[in-house]
Amino acid sequence: MSMPKIAIVAGVLLSILGIAGAISSNMHGGKMITALIPFFVGDIFILLGVLSLAQPGLRKHLMHGLAMVALLGTIAAIVPMAIRWSLMKPMAQFSVVAMAIICAATLALCIKSFGDARRARGFNIDPNRT
Repeated sequence: MSMPKIAIVAGVLLSILGIAGAISSNMHGGKMITALIPFFVGDIFILLGVLSLAQPGLRKHLMHGLAMVALLGTIAAIVPMAIRWSLMKPMAQFSVVAMAIICAATLALCIKSFGDARRARGFNIDPNRT
């Protein structure tokens, strides 16, 4: 599967996660805007994936943008886990763990794709070779 399609699938998963979190948070008197963070990150993933499919000439730049957003999403999910895990409700715990996994997996796939693209262009990326 191509990276733009992976971005769209990951974005849809994050958007669903954000909506489910917001509904759960609203039902339990929590802050709905913070529960929607995965939704907003997912929307950016979807936008970058769709634009990349529509504008193949910009794919390299858009996929680097995806990698950056995936890195920021991973960090944004890990920080609350480290700071206030014991104070979080179970749905919030599930949401940050799921967001961290989806964003980290997307980032890993981006990095692999970048390496594959370099090899396909004939660049050697072996650090031991001079």
